[in-house]
Order: sequence, then C-alpha cells, then structure tokens
Amino acid sequence: DVEHAGATIGSASHGSGFDVIGYDPKKMRLFAAGSSCKCLNVFGVGTDGVVGFVGEKAAVSGTHCAVADDVGHAWFCDPTSGSVVRVADDTGAR
Repeated sequence: DVEHAGATIGSASHGSGFDVIGYDPKKMRLFAAGSSCKCLNVFGVGTDGVVGFVGEKAAVSGTHCAVADDVGHAWFCDPTSGSVVRVADDTGAR
C-alpha cells in the first residue's frame, strides 16, 4: 500500500518459479508463469488491493515470464522454442 509506507495489504501464493509478472488493469488480473510448476497462475486484484488466486493454466517447463494484453489474453514465454504462447483469460470473476 503506497499510501501507508508500503504496508502489505494482501498476498497470494500458488505455484513457483516466477520471474516476470503481467498485469491487466481492465480485468484487475495478475499473471505469473512458473518454471517449477509448469503453470500460468491467475490472481484477481480487488479494488481494496487484496490479491486472491483465481485459476491456473498449463504452461511449459522453463517458462518464467508472463504479460497481459489489452484484449483479455495472457502471454507466457517458451524459452525452449523461442516463442510466446497466448492464453485466453477465461478464469471468471474473482
């Protein structure tokens, strides 16, 4: 919370191996792709800043980064093939 000296107002943990996290401000979603879990985790961010786990998608081994676009997709990197993979954010509401 930037208004309160950086105080933690919420956290969520699911999966592992995350390096780069994407955010969709329209849907208030965080996307974290993890190499250890081979997953793309989706977290909802409430208007109060509280973060909660929403869902998980399969990803590839070695992935460690995710981004969001402005039309409802998350993207994660596939370093083995040198590509990025698009995933629809159909995880539903928080």
